[in-house]
Amino acid sequence: MPTITDRGLHAGPAAPSSLSDKLDRPVEIELDRDAADRRTEPLAGMERRKHHRYAVAPMYSSIRVRTDDGTVVDGHLRDISLGGASFESMVAMPTEARLRFEIELPGRAATLRGVARVVRSGREHEALDDCSVAIAFERFETRLDGATLTRYLEQGSLLRAA
Repeated sequence: MPTITDRGLHAGPAAPSSLSDKLDRPVEIELDRDAADRRTEPLAGMERRKHHRYAVAPMYSSIRVRTDDGTVVDGHLRDISLGGASFESMVAMPTEARLRFEIELPGRAATLRGVARVVRSGREHEALDDCSVAIAFERFETRLDGATLTRYLEQGSLLRAA
């Protein structure tokens, strides 16, 4: 039976014997829906992030950022890692913008401060007002802030995000 994959049509094992048989008989085509998945599995399975992300329940952890021009933006943390975080806010921010951040970890476990760079920002859906912003930490205000985040994530208080 012929099969269509992402690389084209392939003849099946039992091909008709003459041209008239080919024209008169309907051809069943079986789509190989998993072919594209198999082709991209190595890419999909590769983790490009340097650090594991940990999910934060919405509304349980706040973040406040200050832009270079002094604008203060409040948001809700979505996930965090040793290398950065993502959060929801009402304001989109330009990629590569530098921000001073203040993150309150869930349960008021600690407040982290430092400088970060925006790596991605935009509306998740045109009907929604909130934006998703991803930041990469450039430095913490003190060494203690970095150590506090490491210790907090190692305790297992948060679940790993996908």
